[in-house]
Amino acid sequence: MIRYLIVLFIISLFVGCSTTKDVDFIDAVNVDSIYKIRRVINVKPYYIIHAQRNDSTFKIISEIDNNLSSRCRKIKVGNKYILNLVKLFPLDSVFGKPIAPNLGIVDFELGHGRVVRIDKETHYKIYKATNLNGLYICP
Repeated sequence: MIRYLIVLFIISLFVGCSTTKDVDFIDAVNVDSIYKIRRVINVKPYYIIHAQRNDSTFKIISEIDNNLSSRCRKIKVGNKYILNLVKLFPLDSVFGKPIAPNLGIVDFELGHGRVVRIDKETHYKIYKATNLNGLYICP
């Protein structure tokens, strides 16, 4: 009987130690900011990143910048990361004054002649992540 308990303990120890962690830069306090990268589209000089949290998809615009810190790591589709999102569109207020909601606008101009489509899948919103530099996440 003791032999079976020892074998069971050793097996559970191996199983417990062999689990993988697919979340990078995780802070246990900040679990509301964990997003799973679903898709990346290259629209030079920008990346359009589709990230998911719970049942919502977020469209994130990330500009390519060659100035990277050595601590930055490349994000990968399918992995989870903490992203510090800031809403770019639609603006709810300008200088603290409430403004009208989106009145049928379907495109958002990024600059450099690039336009991104606003769609229902991403709740007609566009974000940027302050901790993303192109496809690199920096702590």
